[in-house]
Amino acid sequence: MKKSKTIMAGVAILTTLALPMVAGAANKLVVNGTDGVTPVMTVTDTGWVGSGTSAPVSPFHAVSSGSVYQAAGLLFQFQNTEVAPRSFVAPNFSLYRNNSGGALPNANDALGYFNFGSIISGAYANRALIYGKAEKLWTSATDSPSFLQFMTNPGGIAANREVMRLDSKGTATVNGGLRLYPYTGTGGGDVGTGTTLPSKPACSASTQGTLWFTKSAGADTLQICADGSTGLAWRNITIP
Repeated sequence: MKKSKTIMAGVAILTTLALPMVAGAANKLVVNGTDGVTPVMTVTDTGWVGSGTSAPVSPFHAVSSGSVYQAAGLLFQFQNTEVAPRSFVAPNFSLYRNNSGGALPNANDALGYFNFGSIISGAYANRALIYGKAEKLWTSATDSPSFLQFMTNPGGIAANREVMRLDSKGTATVNGGLRLYPYTGTGGGDVGTGTTLPSKPACSASTQGTLWFTKSAGADTLQICADGSTGLAWRNITIP
C-alpha cells in the first residue's frame, strides 16, 4: 500500500509539472499557451513538430503572426569558441538527399530547394523557387556535379518556368538562350564545357545566344552568336 501511495504521489507531481503540457490524442505531446487551452506546440506520434499549429504537415511546421519581422523568421545564433576560428564554422542551413537504400542522386534529381509563395484558396502556391540539382548521375564524392536552377512565375499561368541556370562549370544560362560564361583570362571567354577552351566555337544552334568577350592589349571586343538576315553568325556588339 505504501508503494501505491508513492506512485500516486509521483503521478500527481508530474501532472502538476506538466501543466499546461498534456498528452493528446494519437500519442501527441501538446504544449498549451498561457490560457491553458490553446495549443502552441505539438509533437505527433511520428515525431513531426508543429509550432503555432496542432496539425503539422512536415517534420517541422511553424505558423506565426505578428507585426514585427522577428515573428516571421527563424533565428540561429552561434559563437565560435575556437582559438583560431575557421572561416566556415558558422550558422548554416544544410540539405542532403539520397535515394532508396542510400543510392546517390540521379541526373536532375533535386538535392534541395527553397520555395517562395503564398496560400491561395487554402492551398500552398509556390511562385518562385531556387533548386540545387544533380547535373548527372552521381557516382562518388569526386564525381558529383551540380547546378542551381532559378524559377519564377510570369503570371497568367499556374506553372513556373526556369529563368536562369548556373551549371557546374560556372556558366549562367538566362531564359534558355543567353549564356554567360566564366572568363579564364587566357585570350577569350570560356564557353562552357570545361575550365578552358582554346578558341571561339562556331556559331551554331547549340551556341546561339552565347556572348564572347576577347581581352586584348588594344580595344576589347564583344560578340554574340545570333540569327540575322544571313543566318547564324558571330555579330559584333559595339563597346563605347
